[in-house]
Amino acid sequence: MWIGIALLLYVRVMAFDNITDDRITELLQMPKVVQNPNARETTEDGHIRLNYQVKSMDGEHHFELFTRQNKRLEECFSCGLQWITNSGKLILCRYNGGGHRHDNKIEKTSFERGHCHIHTTTARYIQAQYNAEGFAQTTDGFKTMRGALHLLLKDCHIRGLDIPPDQPDLFVRICG
Repeated sequence: MWIGIALLLYVRVMAFDNITDDRITELLQMPKVVQNPNARETTEDGHIRLNYQVKSMDGEHHFELFTRQNKRLEECFSCGLQWITNSGKLILCRYNGGGHRHDNKIEKTSFERGHCHIHTTTARYIQAQYNAEGFAQTTDGFKTMRGALHLLLKDCHIRGLDIPPDQPDLFVRICG
């Protein structure tokens, strides 16, 4: 099974081995709109899943916006944006809850469980044949799935869903 997963990741990455960071940024920043705002949740393997079809405003690019929420552990969630082409699919970014430790393999840095973080696809990770979106940085921009989805929609210039941000934590001191 692990050989099959490794081969799938290799094929997925190799289909996009010439992509540049500038192209990735262009795809993330182009205006987009959700095509099916009334998509329905499904449950699979203990997760609540939701997939939205997204198009660039010019109609030339197709994407999938996905969410995954663990049914038992609130801090275990992910939402992301995947670019869909004739060559395959490439996850451009993922906004994850703090339910797990993360290691940046190229930079040899890591952070422990408890930190929400944003994964971004980079040309370096693709060329090194790692998971394309293997690089991640911690963020204070969200604490929940809803907050992560709100920020992803904003960061990736996606219209067509009205998702409110996380409420501020009233017990955290704002200033020094």
